[in-house]
Amino acid sequence: MVQGLRVLLVDADANSRMALGTILKYLGASVVLCGSSRQARARLVGSGPKFDVTLMGQHLPDGDGVELLVLMSRWRSAGKRVLMCEEAPTREEIPMEVEAILPLPARLDDVAHVLFRLGVLSTQQLYDRGLRHITGRPAAVAPEVPAGDQGSVRVTRTR
Repeated sequence: MVQGLRVLLVDADANSRMALGTILKYLGASVVLCGSSRQARARLVGSGPKFDVTLMGQHLPDGDGVELLVLMSRWRSAGKRVLMCEEAPTREEIPMEVEAILPLPARLDDVAHVLFRLGVLSTQQLYDRGLRHITGRPAAVAPEVPAGDQGSVRVTRTR
């Protein structure tokens, strides 16, 4: 479905990594799993393939996921940056470098909706997978804000 989409999934919880990895693979994505910020950095700064999307857990055993996403914004290899968290942070707590929020625990619909809102999953791809209801679904991520508002998050950002 999302043929060619490469996703870096970073989460300290092995069960969450496996569940989200399975959902992404079901959608047709190629997924690389990491359990720490050190592993994620090694994947991103190496000479390996670049990622279209990075899904980052908020709390990692060797660092803060939000801080790592901010750092990743300087690396083109990270692609679109999504923060995964169990408790929704306030707009003031989310830096601009975070392009979307994926609430945990996430279901297939949640993951597909975030990918759709980021522009890496098309309407046709949703229809092909029987997920047409997602195209009219209210946003599961932070609302879009004006470009000049530095303290907020933009859901979709084209570079």
